[in-house]
Amino acid sequence: MPLVDFISQTYESISKNVSSKRTLNLYPESTEGEGKSNLILVGCAGTTETADYSGISGVSPTSGCRGMHYASNNILYVVYGGALIKYLPNGLSVKILSLSENSGTRVSMADNGTDLVLVDGAFLKTIRLSDDIVGTPTVDFVNPTEVVYLGRRLVVINESNNFWWSDIDDASTWSALSVASAETNPDNILAMAVKDGELWLMGERSYEVRRVDSDPNNPYSLVGGSANQIGVGAKYSLTSIADNVFWLGSSVAGQNQVFMSNGYSEQRISNHALEWELDKYKANTSSAFGFSYQQEGHTFYYLTIPQADKTFGFDLATGMWHERSTRDALKNIFHQWAVTHCAFAYGRILCGNGEVPKLLELSLDKYDEWDGRPIVKLHQSPVYFTDYKQLYHNIFEVDIETGVGLQTGQGSRPEIMMQYSDDGGHTWSSERWTSLGNIGKYRTRAIWRRLGRSRERVYRVLVSDPVKVVMIGAKLDYSIGANK
Repeated sequence: MPLVDFISQTYESISKNVSSKRTLNLYPESTEGEGKSNLILVGCAGTTETADYSGISGVSPTSGCRGMHYASNNILYVVYGGALIKYLPNGLSVKILSLSENSGTRVSMADNGTDLVLVDGAFLKTIRLSDDIVGTPTVDFVNPTEVVYLGRRLVVINESNNFWWSDIDDASTWSALSVASAETNPDNILAMAVKDGELWLMGERSYEVRRVDSDPNNPYSLVGGSANQIGVGAKYSLTSIADNVFWLGSSVAGQNQVFMSNGYSEQRISNHALEWELDKYKANTSSAFGFSYQQEGHTFYYLTIPQADKTFGFDLATGMWHERSTRDALKNIFHQWAVTHCAFAYGRILCGNGEVPKLLELSLDKYDEWDGRPIVKLHQSPVYFTDYKQLYHNIFEVDIETGVGLQTGQGSRPEIMMQYSDDGGHTWSSERWTSLGNIGKYRTRAIWRRLGRSRERVYRVLVSDPVKVVMIGAKLDYSIGANK
């Protein structure tokens, strides 16, 4: 029975007949030449509730996470609704500030080792890390939207062409003269990131990079050759991790390409299928947001498009894309991933939920959501065809780890579902289920027989049980008919 090309990234083309490959709540992983398959699909991590903030003043039952920051005092600070909360290593949470102003926007945080600074487009506040004393410094700018720390100073932008900085090691002093403008383009600075000890200032149609300078009147000097005519099309899409910057781009030539840094240059990481998906929503993608985290050697960048109700994930380890979703259990609809923020704190990946005031932990050993909703793992294959002749599909088998059933409850008798499409993924056959094997039944085979004929075919497999999912490949036994 011949092996077929099965493991792939998400790539739903402008025409499904070209490619309707989809990888949902699974991500491709290289076996680095050590496995029987060079590439496998691994089920995405599940979530566990670690804190519930619904009883805190200023937090409603529908308040989502607005910001997260793991400070230099080794304390995690989170914002839900109208409350700044610190989540302690022992699992306790303490509210330290009410945030009533502009409470629907994202909150940016940074600290200098002494003070935590918060901005949200309406205010700038400081929190002394040692005793939670709140300060409201006098500043010479309005509506600060983002803050970062670099070179012993805090840096703030407000979506003008200017950026401001604090005094050294002093979050409360902001001189009226401590301001500079972007030099290479007159567009507004919408976002910024720190990478390799340098400041990336991202405009609407350009960016430039600045490094720390000894001149107290100009502590951030322009890096020669760093200016670029690619800007950021969604200010909240910008994130930096693992010495890389990721963002949804925009320029005078167009928009809706995803980039990562390559030195001081940009490198396109989106593909035509993703760009087609993004461009369906045109300028509405400006509300997109991104975040990143590292897990077991993978650096993930997740980009959520609210208008599309979808979340796309890029894995730096493989250079491949997949999708993540949170399922509506009542309507059986895949929505964008409910996670909106991530931070590595206390040796764990902690996440902010955008739907409800819950702090979550992300773990590959958890196979469902924090509230018990299943994480449905779905994969659609490439199109199988041979010279456009009729193919008689005798056997289709997915090489998947079996015997993964749980001791009791849902998942104790796990199953895998298969459908196929003979029109490029426009319509699908009825569902056909087979066992993944009760616990310890490692020789169980996920196999389907007598599957009819077609000139071309796409297979879809799906696992909804809360069990470990690792797909290794597939086999297809077929015979070739006449070319009629």
